[in-house]
Amino acid sequence: MSVILAWDGSDWHPVDAKSGAGIYCELDDEAAEWVFSYGAGEPLVSRRTALRRANEIAKVGYVLPGGDRVGTGLKVREEIPASTDLPERLRRAQRDYNKKHI
Repeated sequence: MSVILAWDGSDWHPVDAKSGAGIYCELDDEAAEWVFSYGAGEPLVSRRTALRRANEIAKVGYVLPGGDRVGTGLKVREEIPASTDLPERLRRAQRDYNKKHI
């Protein structure tokens, strides 16, 4: 079963297909995982918020409009790592940054 969810800024909703823009979470039954992806230009805060909610869905599943629950007990794989478009100084853990600047 193919399930594609689109992020609307506050919640996930099922869609028929991905359009270029937006944030998506797609159930990959063969790999037993949810695939998190987003289009160019999506704000970091929106991506992080959606990713947190995607991780929640991966644990407890998503209830489809018909009442079926799909995708429980899985992991989320980011199609594009979230940090690839961030400067190096923002990719480091906060504790590493603090060690160098104290």
